[in-house]
Amino acid sequence: MFTQLVGNNVNKNYQIQSLPNTDLESMIVPVGLKAAATTEITFSAEAMNLPSGLNVYLEDKVNNTFTRLDEANASYKVT
Repeated sequence: MFTQLVGNNVNKNYQIQSLPNTDLESMIVPVGLKAAATTEITFSAEAMNLPSGLNVYLEDKVNNTFTRLDEANASYKVT
């Protein structure tokens, strides 16, 4: 699993990334994952230290879906 830069993206993959604490509502963090074919992957998140009322979504660009991950027990499965 990796992320890429929010701005000035040069398609470089990062394992750890620091993000600014401003303009969070419009921030999109590209996330990628490499896995063997036919592997079921479950995405979940623990949203910590975020402002009250800020929602966290995962966008699946292949399936054209959005899943809210900041709610209790929220997850997204994909194969």
